[in-house]
Amino acid sequence: MRRQWLACVLGALAGLLFNSWPLGFAVDRPALDGTYFSVLEMSGRPYAHVFVACDLAAGVLAVLAGLLLLNRPFVASGLVMFGVGNVWGALVPINGSCATSVVSCGAAPAQLLEPHTLASTLSVIGLALAASSLWRRGRWMRAVILSCALASLLLPISVMTAHGVTGSQVLFMTACGAMLAAVPCAALTPTEVDALRRAVAAYRPDR
Repeated sequence: MRRQWLACVLGALAGLLFNSWPLGFAVDRPALDGTYFSVLEMSGRPYAHVFVACDLAAGVLAVLAGLLLLNRPFVASGLVMFGVGNVWGALVPINGSCATSVVSCGAAPAQLLEPHTLASTLSVIGLALAASSLWRRGRWMRAVILSCALASLLLPISVMTAHGVTGSQVLFMTACGAMLAAVPCAALTPTEVDALRRAVAAYRPDR
């Protein structure tokens, strides 16, 4: 039981660290104008080390959460894939041509095969794998999954049209962070949830 509870906590922390981009609006606003949030991690940006560290930590925590849930193979595999992709993406910066806009970045096959793009794709596939295996775990989980799916559709549309890029990324990153935080907890069985509730209700901290 403690393993599952710890996985929930790790997932929540990973989801929070994954969404470090709001800091960018305060410390590096020019990097967020019309291009990808990953630009915050490019060499030369003033706080790149902070955003890289957050992504690395989010990836490691996701992997640890997955390893604690090996009795749920799809959830575990998905979280590990997400974590590996996130660490990979943090270590391999986005192409320099993307520094100014999504238009300069382009969508040619060569760009789609860039290491950072492949890493991001691995993370998204992993998260989708973990979440889809939990579709029947309640309406709230289905709402999270559908929200992330909708955001995933809006993002490429905004990139191809070069309109609303920042807004679509805010929706996508927020939805993915929420899903990352929700997946480990949604993996709990009803019996485990009841046991957790009883444990919390019976907890009396020493005074």
